[in-house]
Amino acid sequence: MNLLKEGKEQKKVIATQYIKPLTIDGNTQDYPVYEIKLDQLFYNDQNDRIATWISQYKEENEIDSFDMRDMEKYNELIGGFVTESKPDKMKNTQNLISLFGQKISGVVLADGRIIDGNRRFTCLRNIQKEKCEAGYFEAVILDRDINDNSLLRYVLLYLKQRATT
Repeated sequence: MNLLKEGKEQKKVIATQYIKPLTIDGNTQDYPVYEIKLDQLFYNDQNDRIATWISQYKEENEIDSFDMRDMEKYNELIGGFVTESKPDKMKNTQNLISLFGQKISGVVLADGRIIDGNRRFTCLRNIQKEKCEAGYFEAVILDRDINDNSLLRYVLLYLKQRATT
């Protein structure tokens, strides 16, 4: 599903009043922020922060790639890796989101792949389970493919900037 097309039509993606500036390929532009139903999103298995857990899991289970047909099972598995990577930071972030809501929007691709915001997504999924109600992730939706070179450069630059702050 394309979040910018079918997602909007099916009311699984709702425009907000917010914007987020992003610099991609040297061009800074303001992008609209949307509320996206959590069940429309999935983790980026190419995320460097959880690459060790992903590699270990694939090796232990003798698989080359994840079965993406059961998205909930996939998200549960990767969510566990995200939690294990920095449990104290996870707990702190979840407490803050529970108290004040999501304050920093993420970045996702139109297919629902999360580029920025795995920890926030995990926290929101946990909160959704606790409250037994539909949750939303606030994010910019980029109508780009994961293999788009300018997108990959953006992701690498973004991760470098976050590592230094």
